[in-house]
Amino acid sequence: TDKHTQNTRAWCQRNALHHRPRQPSIRQTTPQRRLRLCIMATNMGRSIVKVAARAFAHPTSPGGGNPVTVFLSSSSASPLPASVQAELAKSFEWESVVAQLPSPAGKEKGLTPLFRFFMPSGEEVSFCAHAAIGAAAVVAAETEPTSTQTKVDFHTGEGDRQSVSVSNAEGELLMEAQLEESIAGDFLALGKIRESLGLRMEDISLGGEEGLPSYINSSVARPKTLLPMSDLNRLHAARNPPDAEKFKALCDKIGSTGIYLYCPCKAPETLDDVCENGGANEKVEKDDGMGTFKLFECRQFPRFSGYPEDPATGIAAAALAASLQKRGIGTGAYEFIQGTAMGRKSRIGIRFGCSDDGSVDTEKIYCSGLVEILSKEDTCV
Repeated sequence: TDKHTQNTRAWCQRNALHHRPRQPSIRQTTPQRRLRLCIMATNMGRSIVKVAARAFAHPTSPGGGNPVTVFLSSSSASPLPASVQAELAKSFEWESVVAQLPSPAGKEKGLTPLFRFFMPSGEEVSFCAHAAIGAAAVVAAETEPTSTQTKVDFHTGEGDRQSVSVSNAEGELLMEAQLEESIAGDFLALGKIRESLGLRMEDISLGGEEGLPSYINSSVARPKTLLPMSDLNRLHAARNPPDAEKFKALCDKIGSTGIYLYCPCKAPETLDDVCENGGANEKVEKDDGMGTFKLFECRQFPRFSGYPEDPATGIAAAALAASLQKRGIGTGAYEFIQGTAMGRKSRIGIRFGCSDDGSVDTEKIYCSGLVEILSKEDTCV
């Protein structure tokens, strides 16, 4: 009947939704839909700038330095969720920094960029020296591209305020920290650490005539175990730990976040020849026109960072310099060469500030290095 037909049509209209084809979910996206989603994300303020850089690059040895990826989040966008920042970090095999820039109005009010530091595992850490210097150089290039000298103030996820002076691609970070030392006393674990690095007991010096810090956990941020090597040949003979999980457990037993092997370098003819002409366990100082500094070559095997060896480690070099200074070894300025065995030679400069009476202030640590900016691209998350 006409009434029955009308009722049927009305029922179909009310329930038409059930007969519509199912829309694709985000997990079933086609390349075209992913592109649309990316454009939508950009329009919603989720576009970020990804910059690849290397900090502590060596001025005459290409390919050196410690890589860092810097994500610049627009001042007009809300902060990225912590889970998204962690996922970004996991997409790289080295440290990354998510830098939230303040708006122009916020900058005028004294607001500073927020730097959050991540390991390749996605773990957020309180601080990373090379990543901070690299990120500061990137921010300086982004916000003041015509300036050859600027100062970048920032604060960390824990609220600590830091600053980096950037001059002609050279970044210098001021770390105000107190040296903390302890003896790495689990000798059984230390023996297994030596074995995992392919070293013998006699390869490691007990300090020699100079009294170099040996089997010491030294920290200005995170504890590093300092092991002076008998010579450069033994330093470069060390191997990567074959079992990352076992090495992590051994570092935990001695309360360390990494093993820092080091050796004094033989005096070079020029600064560019540092540590290239052999080595000797002797007191070495070099004058660069601004005072003398001591030269060392180092290697760092981190506790558990997603990679077996680090080409340049600012906080480890700073800890070593502070421990050397405590023992009267050096005049307040040091140069550390790292990454040579990896084919990624790097240079780290450490110096200490001065107190009002002219003495060395070991709580003011200046960590410097050359920064190379490799690439820059827009991306979306």
